Amino acid sequence: MQKIFDDPKTILVIEEDFEKSQLIRKVVEYAHAINIIEDIEATYNAVIKRESMCSTAIGDGVAIPHAKLPFVVGVNIIFCYLPNGVDFDAVDHNKVRYLFLILSQEKETTLHLKALAAISKLIKNTGFINQLNGEMEPMRIHSILKECWGQVL
Repeated sequence: MQKIFDDPKTILVIEEDFEKSQLIRKVVEYAHAINIIEDIEATYNAVIKRESMCSTAIGDGVAIPHAKLPFVVGVNIIFCYLPNGVDFDAVDHNKVRYLFLILSQEKETTLHLKALAAISKLIKNTGFINQLNGEMEPMRIHSILKECWGQVL
């Protein structure tokens, strides 16, 4: 998991207003554009299916939608900063402003779970959200994220 967030292309700032499913589609399409996935529809459907079981919004403006797929290599995470927030059916009813989309190879269950745990630590223990403080520049977000990510591994 060391290479996660090495590439600044895994950081996205989305200022437009979207509904939850529209946002997921946009981020999945972006994953395709940066060559993380091959099949947009299969990926979108897998993420939506997981989301339909229970919202992946964990509260405090954070969501971690995720899916395991046969055509994905390793574990990949795209971070999205959503300054306007998106209603994600969170337990605390707050809009999601920080989204981590995890796309993993279906056989990488252990690494997939480690990625989920690492994101939880990132949010709770590193001050990552406070350091963002409304930052809109993807390269600056990447720098903050990479530094904080190194603290949780």
